[in-house]
Amino acid sequence: MIGVLVRIEALKTAKRLGFWVTTGLFAAFNAMFAFSSLRSDMTRESYTFALPEAWRTIIEPGANIGPFFLGVVMILLVAPEFSWRTARQNVIDGLSKERFFAGKVILFLPLTVVYAAIPVVIGGTVALLSPSETGSPLVGPSDFNFMIASWLGHLLVGSGAFLLAALLRTSGAAMGILFVYLLVEQIFADLIGRSSEILSAVTDFLPISTQEVLVSPPLHYPRVLAEQNALRAEQGRPLLEFHDFWLLVVVALAYCAVFLAIAFLSLRRRDL
Repeated sequence: MIGVLVRIEALKTAKRLGFWVTTGLFAAFNAMFAFSSLRSDMTRESYTFALPEAWRTIIEPGANIGPFFLGVVMILLVAPEFSWRTARQNVIDGLSKERFFAGKVILFLPLTVVYAAIPVVIGGTVALLSPSETGSPLVGPSDFNFMIASWLGHLLVGSGAFLLAALLRTSGAAMGILFVYLLVEQIFADLIGRSSEILSAVTDFLPISTQEVLVSPPLHYPRVLAEQNALRAEQGRPLLEFHDFWLLVVVALAYCAVFLAIAFLSLRRRDL
């Protein structure tokens, strides 16, 4: 049955123009950024775009914007199943609701890996063309943690978009709510954070706040944290402090599990 679900979802995805356009735009964004960095390496003596030092530069842009490209893709792949009645037809043709949902999860999980890997593959390949000398090892522990954090960010935002698509069942409404939430959470966190230190600590673990902290380079690179804190100390600003990385990992995975569970319950209880 897993093989059947994989084939069904692969065929559906391959025929969705929205998937190819969105993924292509994300890949183009990363390629443009990587080649711009390579050009800077060739023309500026003070700039280096070589591995492993370049990994932070390569991963950071994709880790910040990639989850929202993935969110759009998940909405475009899930929500039309209800408005086009293909979900209902799949059930009529013999799939249970549980298997239909399992197919969407089977689609979602590899997509998170693909989107997290696009910046790494494109940027890493372009960095190998750099005239600067490549060091060893090619991937350090901090770089690996940053890659894992990028994938978790995709998983977190993508599962939230999956939930919106399953609940609202229309692409336009789901995308609208997704982007409105991005603004509302920040405003809410700022307002609540001013009223109480305890509530301010709680807002650190809101979904988008968790994603933003996960892909913050100072969390993974002690040298970057030291440099930024030295600058902040000179300016009289509070020093940066982060929650433990593994605590953030647990929070992100918990959000993902809750979002997918709610999406499953909604699909199971509502008519198609």
